[in-house]
Amino acid sequence: MFTVLRVQDQTSPCYYILEQHHYRELDEALLRRQIPQFSSLNEAARAKAFKRFLRSCTVFDCGALPHHLPNYHRPRDKYGRKIALSVADFRAGALALLSVGEFFQDHSVGFSLVADLLGGMWCTKLRALEPCYQPVTSFHSTASQIEEALTALVRAVVTRKRWKHKRIKIRRKAALDYRAKNRTLPHHIQDFSRVKIHVPRGGGPSLKIPCSYQDTVALLIGASSQQLQEAAPYLQNAAVLLLNSAGCAELKGRQIRSSAIAAYDSSLLETIVQERGRISLILDWWRSLSRSRYAKQIIHAAKESFGPPDSRYVAVTLDPKKLNQAIRHQLLLAFLDQMEYYDLLTSEELAAYRSAIKDIYDPEPLPEQPIRHADDADVFLEAMRALAAQSSIAGLDEPFRKTDKYLGAWRVISGERYLVMPEDRWAKAYRKWVREDKTIDSTLFQKEGWEKALQKLLVERELIKAPSAGSRYRYDLYGLGKRDNTYVVAVPAALLSLS
Repeated sequence: MFTVLRVQDQTSPCYYILEQHHYRELDEALLRRQIPQFSSLNEAARAKAFKRFLRSCTVFDCGALPHHLPNYHRPRDKYGRKIALSVADFRAGALALLSVGEFFQDHSVGFSLVADLLGGMWCTKLRALEPCYQPVTSFHSTASQIEEALTALVRAVVTRKRWKHKRIKIRRKAALDYRAKNRTLPHHIQDFSRVKIHVPRGGGPSLKIPCSYQDTVALLIGASSQQLQEAAPYLQNAAVLLLNSAGCAELKGRQIRSSAIAAYDSSLLETIVQERGRISLILDWWRSLSRSRYAKQIIHAAKESFGPPDSRYVAVTLDPKKLNQAIRHQLLLAFLDQMEYYDLLTSEELAAYRSAIKDIYDPEPLPEQPIRHADDADVFLEAMRALAAQSSIAGLDEPFRKTDKYLGAWRVISGERYLVMPEDRWAKAYRKWVREDKTIDSTLFQKEGWEKALQKLLVERELIKAPSAGSRYRYDLYGLGKRDNTYVVAVPAALLSLS
């Protein structure tokens, strides 16, 4: 006879079986060994066989895991009495949380962090409505200050590490440092998150299992791909910050460039540390507002921001990255609206934050610029000036050889100074320069013989030296007496603003 523990999880009951003084999850592999032909039964028959197996075991009901673990720990006075909270506490918490948006010089990173924290508090309901929503942000930085800042932030959001319920004790850290001190023993999720369930007398030792991160935030530092895959099922309903961690398909989110977090305001870090209790308070209050209709409004507004779909298509699937960005935007707007609705912040105070958020998520469209083409005169002259300034050019009296890496040479022809370049070198350099500028239409280079066609236009516009006949100019650039075989492009120095 087996001893089985029944624990009600977030959605369904889980069963654990005692084997050799240790509990393991009661899975199908074990049932196949205990129940004849179990794998060949249909769904209804497997359910009946499982119930019969449980009747043959000693089953202990260990209750249910809590659905809600409050992040906020209300302070008490020296007599153990809870300290009364005031509007000033909520107001200070809101201002400290919003200051995170201005922590980095790139405000889009800071406000994205704030949005992920807000979404993390509502993550269960938001993901139930939109499974592709994932408040995951990945950072890579060797600066110790970045680790200090992110650690301080998650500890400001989650001020508790331990929770206690009937026969259940939970220990869970918000900052998961996977950098193993002992290289032979890598960390696992149960090193940071553990539920200890006391089993009734006669049932065996206590049950110890990892605890899910539900409607909260977690920071993972230095985790490998394997460690992330192990932790992913426990983090799917929480905001996740990854610092110097590997990639993982289950925890894919926004990647932050190192340059975007290189500059930050250290004084705001002090504010986060000092106001950690109030930041946790305002986010705990925000989580209390996570009713289904609010979550539906967020998702609906995010999808509506893309405009009506084209009626010609049967189905339209939104880009997950853009949809996540739209959800972040709506979460920030909803939070600011609630601050004003409950008179925690005035409309004048919120105006600056609304303006900053609009500039990041809904900027005014830039005025349309006329399209520039590779065969425009101004584009040609701009490119030649840049190439003349950036490239190596042989001097007036300096020889020019095919083995040299010069783009061209300065030469005086008929009393006028020119930048003379071999056709092939000029064409390669000009095409590369134009294609690097994404604002210039470079379809010209897709046409066969574009070099000759462009030279003809340039000769007509008097931008390059014209031959006596045709549009290709010949010059003895190499000084070998082979003028007839040396085709060049010669640009007047006067047009390049060079004397």
